[in-house]
Amino acid sequence: MRVVICDTDQVFLEKLQIELQKQFSKHNQECNFQCVAGGAELLDICREQEIDAVFMEPVLSGIDRFQTAAELRKLSKNIMLVFVSCKEDAVYESFEYNPLWFVPKRKLNMLAQAAEKVIESYNLLKSENRWVKLVYGKKLVRIDIQNTVYLKSEGHYIRIILKDGVIYKSFRCKLDDIEPKLAKYFFVRIHKRFLLNLRFAECISPTDMKLTNGEKIPISRSKVGEVKDKFLDYCRSVR
Repeated sequence: MRVVICDTDQVFLEKLQIELQKQFSKHNQECNFQCVAGGAELLDICREQEIDAVFMEPVLSGIDRFQTAAELRKLSKNIMLVFVSCKEDAVYESFEYNPLWFVPKRKLNMLAQAAEKVIESYNLLKSENRWVKLVYGKKLVRIDIQNTVYLKSEGHYIRIILKDGVIYKSFRCKLDDIEPKLAKYFFVRIHKRFLLNLRFAECISPTDMKLTNGEKIPISRSKVGEVKDKFLDYCRSVR
């Protein structure tokens, strides 16, 4: 999970990060935390990266109340927003920005509830977004993007290979038809017979891609540059 913490008070900012790390660790939730001291920097990060949750002081010094929250909501309605504020009377005003939780700074014990709610919502969203449905004529095929390692073309059929090595399903189709529909989920065509889920890529060579399970699958010579660029883009997106 990618989390940004924003507050103009540097001492409190560090304290808040420590407390959140404790709470997320209790639930075995891996997090990448970034701390910023101003609204402009927060918005820049949210423009450039896919951020899952923001913990922020909604009444930042030097700008109007909730101005940054309003701009953040224009960027994304999906970011989970938790306000952590010394202005407890701002709780009612905060409803307009659809926060997941409101934590008064003098009651940081409430972070436990906030973190639990964020993790619950994050896992629910992941579960809902786990499957991609593809329709071919009268046939419906569901692709589990969290567990599918690659799709392999064999004759006129496509086989879906899961991370445990099981062939989940075989169906009649062309990889050319599937490739554009799965591209935004980090699936990349590395060979005329293979459409790889980059979540399971470990390292690339001029001739093949080594997977996290130790398996190697071939890369077409003409696709090495393109695959390398997409692999780097994926690695940057999950930092």
